[in-house]
Amino acid sequence: MKKILFIFLITFSLNSYSQTDTSNFIIEESKVLWQKIYDTDLTKDELKTSIKESGLFTNIEINEDKIQAELKQQKIDISKTKYSVMGIPVFVTLNDYKGLVIIELKEKKYRVTFKNIILVITRETMLGKVGDENPFEYWLKKGKNEFLKPFFPKPNDIYLVNFKDKFIFTKPKTSSDW
Repeated sequence: MKKILFIFLITFSLNSYSQTDTSNFIIEESKVLWQKIYDTDLTKDELKTSIKESGLFTNIEINEDKIQAELKQQKIDISKTKYSVMGIPVFVTLNDYKGLVIIELKEKKYRVTFKNIILVITRETMLGKVGDENPFEYWLKKGKNEFLKPFFPKPNDIYLVNFKDKFIFTKPKTSSDW
Protein backbone atom coordinates (compact mmCIF):
# COMPACT_ATOMS: atom_id res chain seq x y z
CA MET A 1 0.00 0.00 0.00
CA LYS A 2 2.85 2.38 0.82
CA LYS A 3 4.43 1.69 -2.58
CA ILE A 4 1.18 2.49 -4.39
CA LEU A 5 0.76 5.71 -2.44
CA PHE A 6 4.40 6.67 -3.10
CA ILE A 7 4.07 5.98 -6.85
CA PHE A 8 0.84 7.97 -6.98
CA LEU A 9 2.42 10.95 -5.19
CA ILE A 10 5.50 10.93 -7.41
CA THR A 11 3.44 10.66 -10.59
CA PHE A 12 1.05 13.39 -9.47
CA SER A 13 3.83 15.78 -8.46
CA LEU A 14 5.74 15.29 -11.72
CA ASN A 15 2.65 15.78 -13.85
CA SER A 16 1.44 18.81 -11.95
CA TYR A 17 4.90 20.44 -12.00
CA SER A 18 5.45 19.85 -15.67
CA GLN A 19 2.14 21.26 -16.83
CA THR A 20 0.72 23.58 -14.18
CA ASP A 21 3.85 25.40 -13.08
CA THR A 22 3.75 27.54 -16.20
CA SER A 23 2.17 30.30 -14.10
CA ASN A 24 0.34 32.57 -16.53
CA PHE A 25 1.52 30.85 -19.72
CA ILE A 26 -1.25 29.27 -21.78
CA ILE A 27 -0.84 27.10 -24.86
CA GLU A 28 -3.71 27.29 -27.35
CA GLU A 29 -3.46 25.43 -30.64
CA SER A 30 0.34 25.31 -30.44
CA LYS A 31 0.56 29.05 -29.75
CA VAL A 32 1.86 30.46 -26.47
CA LEU A 33 0.23 33.38 -24.74
CA TRP A 34 0.79 34.90 -21.34
CA GLN A 35 -2.08 36.22 -19.26
CA LYS A 36 -2.30 37.96 -15.89
CA ILE A 37 -4.95 39.85 -13.95
CA TYR A 38 -3.82 42.93 -12.01
CA ASP A 39 -5.67 44.82 -9.29
CA THR A 40 -5.45 48.59 -9.53
CA ASP A 41 -6.61 51.75 -7.80
CA LEU A 42 -6.66 53.57 -11.14
CA THR A 43 -9.88 54.46 -12.90
CA LYS A 44 -10.33 53.19 -16.44
CA ASP A 45 -9.45 56.63 -17.81
CA GLU A 46 -6.33 56.90 -15.64
CA LEU A 47 -5.29 53.43 -16.73
CA LYS A 48 -5.76 54.31 -20.41
CA THR A 49 -3.70 57.48 -19.94
CA SER A 50 -0.97 55.61 -18.07
CA ILE A 51 -0.74 52.97 -20.79
CA LYS A 52 -0.52 55.61 -23.54
CA GLU A 53 2.13 57.59 -21.62
CA SER A 54 4.24 54.52 -20.73
CA GLY A 55 6.14 54.64 -24.01
CA LEU A 56 6.03 50.83 -24.18
CA PHE A 57 3.60 50.53 -27.06
CA THR A 58 2.97 51.40 -30.69
CA ASN A 59 -0.20 51.08 -32.79
CA ILE A 60 -2.42 51.66 -29.77
CA GLU A 61 -6.16 51.10 -30.30
CA ILE A 62 -8.39 52.11 -27.40
CA ASN A 63 -12.02 51.08 -27.01
CA GLU A 64 -14.35 51.47 -24.04
CA ASP A 65 -13.10 48.42 -22.11
CA LYS A 66 -10.16 47.17 -24.17
CA ILE A 67 -6.78 48.38 -25.37
CA GLN A 68 -4.82 46.61 -28.06
CA ALA A 69 -1.24 47.58 -28.86
CA GLU A 70 2.11 46.27 -29.99
CA LEU A 71 4.73 46.04 -27.26
CA LYS A 72 8.00 47.60 -28.43
CA GLN A 73 11.12 45.44 -28.24
CA GLN A 74 12.06 44.94 -24.57
CA LYS A 75 15.24 43.65 -22.94
CA ILE A 76 15.26 40.73 -20.54
CA ASP A 77 16.29 42.01 -17.12
CA ILE A 78 18.11 39.16 -15.38
CA SER A 79 18.71 41.28 -12.27
CA LYS A 80 15.01 40.88 -11.40
CA THR A 81 15.54 37.14 -10.99
CA LYS A 82 17.34 34.92 -8.53
CA TYR A 83 19.66 33.57 -11.24
CA SER A 84 23.14 34.60 -12.31
CA VAL A 85 23.90 35.08 -15.99
CA MET A 86 26.17 32.03 -15.95
CA GLY A 87 23.30 29.69 -15.05
CA ILE A 88 20.82 30.91 -17.66
CA PRO A 89 20.36 29.27 -21.06
CA VAL A 90 22.10 31.33 -23.75
CA PHE A 91 18.95 31.61 -25.84
CA VAL A 92 17.30 33.63 -23.05
CA THR A 93 20.14 36.11 -22.63
CA LEU A 94 20.59 36.66 -26.37
CA ASN A 95 17.01 37.70 -27.02
CA ASP A 96 14.74 40.66 -26.43
CA TYR A 97 10.99 40.22 -26.76
CA LYS A 98 8.00 41.99 -28.30
CA GLY A 99 4.45 41.11 -29.30
CA LEU A 100 0.76 41.93 -29.26
CA VAL A 101 -0.81 43.07 -26.00
CA ILE A 102 -4.53 43.13 -25.23
CA ILE A 103 -5.55 44.85 -22.01
CA GLU A 104 -9.13 44.34 -20.89
CA LEU A 105 -10.40 46.88 -18.38
CA LYS A 106 -12.82 46.50 -15.48
CA GLU A 107 -13.32 48.62 -12.40
CA LYS A 108 -10.35 48.15 -10.05
CA LYS A 109 -8.66 45.52 -12.24
CA TYR A 110 -7.34 44.77 -15.70
CA ARG A 111 -6.29 41.63 -17.55
CA VAL A 112 -3.24 41.59 -19.80
CA THR A 113 -2.99 39.04 -22.59
CA PHE A 114 0.41 38.99 -24.28
CA LYS A 115 0.39 36.98 -27.50
CA ASN A 116 2.25 36.60 -30.76
CA ILE A 117 5.35 36.83 -28.57
CA ILE A 118 8.48 37.23 -30.66
CA LEU A 119 12.05 36.72 -29.47
CA VAL A 120 14.51 39.05 -31.22
CA ILE A 121 18.18 38.04 -31.38
CA THR A 122 20.42 40.80 -30.00
CA ARG A 123 23.88 39.25 -30.55
CA GLU A 124 25.07 37.24 -33.54
CA THR A 125 25.67 33.57 -32.76
CA MET A 126 25.08 30.21 -34.35
CA LEU A 127 21.41 30.73 -33.35
CA GLY A 128 21.10 33.59 -35.84
CA LYS A 129 21.99 37.13 -36.77
CA VAL A 130 21.17 40.32 -34.90
CA GLY A 131 17.55 41.21 -35.58
CA ASP A 132 16.44 37.70 -36.51
CA GLU A 133 13.09 36.88 -34.97
CA ASN A 134 11.84 33.61 -33.51
CA PRO A 135 8.38 32.89 -32.18
CA PHE A 136 8.09 32.13 -28.46
CA GLU A 137 6.88 28.70 -29.57
CA TYR A 138 10.60 27.89 -29.81
CA TRP A 139 10.06 26.64 -26.25
CA LEU A 140 7.35 24.13 -27.26
CA LYS A 141 7.83 20.50 -28.21
CA LYS A 142 7.40 20.15 -31.97
CA GLY A 143 3.80 19.31 -32.81
CA LYS A 144 2.71 19.23 -29.15
CA ASN A 145 1.00 21.59 -26.77
CA GLU A 146 3.61 21.35 -24.05
CA PHE A 147 6.83 23.11 -23.12
CA LEU A 148 10.27 21.61 -23.60
CA LYS A 149 11.87 20.43 -20.36
CA PRO A 150 14.68 23.06 -20.57
CA PHE A 151 11.97 25.74 -20.18
CA PHE A 152 11.75 24.83 -16.48
CA PRO A 153 12.57 26.37 -14.14
CA LYS A 154 14.90 29.15 -15.31
CA PRO A 155 13.50 30.47 -18.62
CA ASN A 156 9.96 30.15 -17.25
CA ASP A 157 10.86 32.11 -14.10
CA ILE A 158 12.82 34.77 -16.01
CA TYR A 159 10.06 35.44 -18.55
CA LEU A 160 7.39 35.45 -15.82
CA VAL A 161 9.17 38.11 -13.78
CA ASN A 162 9.94 40.28 -16.79
CA PHE A 163 6.44 40.04 -18.27
CA LYS A 164 4.70 40.56 -14.92
CA ASP A 165 6.67 43.70 -14.05
CA LYS A 166 6.32 45.17 -17.56
CA PHE A 167 2.54 45.54 -17.28
CA ILE A 168 2.22 47.26 -13.91
CA PHE A 169 0.83 50.74 -14.54
CA THR A 170 0.74 53.66 -12.11
CA LYS A 171 -1.11 56.96 -11.90
CA PRO A 172 -0.47 59.20 -14.90
CA LYS A 173 1.90 62.08 -14.28
CA THR A 174 0.29 65.42 -13.70
CA SER A 175 2.13 68.56 -14.53
CA SER A 176 2.33 71.48 -12.14
CA ASP A 177 4.16 73.57 -14.74
CA TRP A 178 2.23 76.52 -16.12
